[in-house]
Amino acid sequence: MNMKNLRLFINHNAQISGVPKYLSNELRMLRWSKYSSSSLPSNFNGNNLCIFRMRHSLIKKLDGLKLKNLREMDLSFSKFLTKIPDLSSSANLKKVHLQYCENLVEVHCSVGFLDKLSDFLVNGCSKLRIFPESFKLRSLCLLQLYDCSSLQDFPEILCEMKFLYHICLRGTSITELPSSIEKLTELQSFDLNGTGIKELPTSIGKLTKLERLSARDCKDLVHLPSSIHQLHRLCSLKLDRCSQAINIREVEEDGTQSTASVVCKGQYEIESSAELTSINSSIFNDGSSSSANWAPLALSLQFCCLSESNFFTDANYFPTLVELDLSGSDIVFFPQGVRFAGLKNLCLNNCKQLAEILPLPLSIAKVEARGCTSLKSFAELSKIFFNNNGRNSSGLKIDLHGCLKLLVNMMLPSWEERDSKEQNREDHLEARIMGIIFSGKGIPSWFSYRREADNSNSCEIDDINGPHYCDDIEEIILCVVIGFRIIKPGMEETEICVRIHDGWLWHVLCTQHITFDWTDSDHVWMGCSVMPHIEGDISRFRFECDSELVVFKSVGVHLVKKHEGNVRDHAGWLHEDAGAHFDASSEEVEKWVDLNDDYHLVKRHRT
Repeated sequence: MNMKNLRLFINHNAQISGVPKYLSNELRMLRWSKYSSSSLPSNFNGNNLCIFRMRHSLIKKLDGLKLKNLREMDLSFSKFLTKIPDLSSSANLKKVHLQYCENLVEVHCSVGFLDKLSDFLVNGCSKLRIFPESFKLRSLCLLQLYDCSSLQDFPEILCEMKFLYHICLRGTSITELPSSIEKLTELQSFDLNGTGIKELPTSIGKLTKLERLSARDCKDLVHLPSSIHQLHRLCSLKLDRCSQAINIREVEEDGTQSTASVVCKGQYEIESSAELTSINSSIFNDGSSSSANWAPLALSLQFCCLSESNFFTDANYFPTLVELDLSGSDIVFFPQGVRFAGLKNLCLNNCKQLAEILPLPLSIAKVEARGCTSLKSFAELSKIFFNNNGRNSSGLKIDLHGCLKLLVNMMLPSWEERDSKEQNREDHLEARIMGIIFSGKGIPSWFSYRREADNSNSCEIDDINGPHYCDDIEEIILCVVIGFRIIKPGMEETEICVRIHDGWLWHVLCTQHITFDWTDSDHVWMGCSVMPHIEGDISRFRFECDSELVVFKSVGVHLVKKHEGNVRDHAGWLHEDAGAHFDASSEEVEKWVDLNDDYHLVKRHRT
C-alpha cells in the first residue's frame, strides 16, 4: 500500500515482516525502533523529514537522503551503521544521537559546522576514528564522546561556544587538547578520565567558569600548566591513579613552559610562613592575598607517584585547598601545614611509605591515615587533639588504624597549663567532640572506669563512685574497643551515642559517626568531650551503637577534674618533651594496651 500523503509514521516494537518497499516523501516524522532492513526504500529521499528516529535498527548506510528540513536524528544502538554522510544541507539540525553504534567509523566533517546543533551524542562508538577536525557549533549544549576508544583527536574550536557546560571524553584515546579550548568559555566540568592525554594546554587557565576537572587513570599524563591556578572556581581536581610523576610547568614570558625542580623523596624544602604568604599573594589577578572569591578546592591524588613530582614544592597553585586525598601514593612525609592554610580534611590511607606527618594547619578537622605501616611520627598530635595553640578542635576526627609504628606522646595537660594559654575560656568550654581511631584490644589502664561489653551493641557503666558534679568536671575522655560480628570487604559506617545519667534523667553526651575498615583486628575509638551543664550527680554512662554488625568489646570513661594540680602519672603514660620521637619497651606498651605482638603507643604531648 502506497500512502503518498503520509506525514507521520510511528512504530513502537510492532513486528513487520519483510522489507518496506515504499515510504512517502511527505513524511515529517519517522520513528521506527528496531527497523529490520539495512537500508531505506530507494524511492525515499527524506526531503521533508524533520524527526528521524530509528534506534536499534539494522540500517548500514544513509545514502541518497536529502535531509534539508531535518531537526532531529537518533540512530543510537544501530550496530551495523558505519558512516554518517554529508549533512551540510541540514542547516536546521539540532540533535544528533549516535550512541553505542559499535561499528560506526566515520562522522562527516560537515557535522562540525551545523550552527543550530545543540545535542551531539556519540558516546560508546568504539570504532569511531574519523571525526570533524573543527567545531563551529555556536549552539552546542551537550557533547558526549566518552567510551569512543579509537578516537585520537579532539577538534579545534573555531568560535566561542558559550552554551556548552559539560564535556566527557572518558575512555577515548585522545592524547592532546588544542589551545583553542579557551573558547569553551562557559565550561563547568571536564572529564578526561582514562584518556591518553599527556599534558593540558596552558589555555586551560582561561576556562574561568570551570568547577570540576577530572583526569583519573591517565597513564601518560606528566604535566599540568601553572595556569591552572587561575581557575578560581575550581572546586574539584581529581588525578587519581596517574602512574607517571605529574609536574607543574611554569609558563615563561615568551610562552614556553619549564618544569620546576623535581623533588626527591624526603627532600621537600619547607618555606617559612612569611615566605609562603608572600608567594601566595602573587597568584590573585588583582595582586591581593584575599581568596574570598575563590572556591574551596578538593584535590585527589590517590595512588599517584608523588615522590618524584614537584606538586607540593610550592603552595601557589592551591591557595583554597580544603580537602586532600593522597591515599595509596608513595609520599614519604606530608609537607608542613602552613602550605595549606585552609585544609580541613586530609586522607593518607594506605600510604605505605609515609613516615612522618609534619605540623598540620589550625583548620584541620579530619585526618585519615589507615594502614600507613611506616608512619612513626605525627607532629603535634596533642596540640591538634587538645585544642592548644589556638586550634579549634571541635569535631576533630583522626583515624590511625593499622599505624602500628606510630609513637606519639599524648600526655594530658593540666587545667592550669591550658587555662594559662586560653584567652577566652568560654570558647574553650563550647561543646566539642574529638575522636581518634587506632589498633588495639583493650581500654588503657589509667581510665577511671572500665567495663567489658560482651560483644553487644550497647553497654552501661553504672559503678561510678561519686559524687561527681558538673561544675567539678572539665572534660570527659571516652574509649570504646570495637569489633565486628562478621568480616566482609569494604567499609562500615556506624553512629556511636554516649549518654550520661544525672540521677534523674539520661542526657546525650556525644554522638559520633565513624567509618571502619572491615578487618579481623579490633578498633579502638577514643574521644574527648567537654562536660555538659546538667544538674545532679553523675551516676551512669551508656554506650550505644546503631549497627547490628558492629559490637562493643569494652568501654571506658575517664573524668578530668577542674583545678587539679599537675596531672597524675597514670600507668601506661610515658613522659617526655613535646615532639620527641622514641622507641617504647614491650613492658611500657603492655601497660597501655594489649596488641598481641603489634606495638603501638598513643601518648599526649606536654605543652
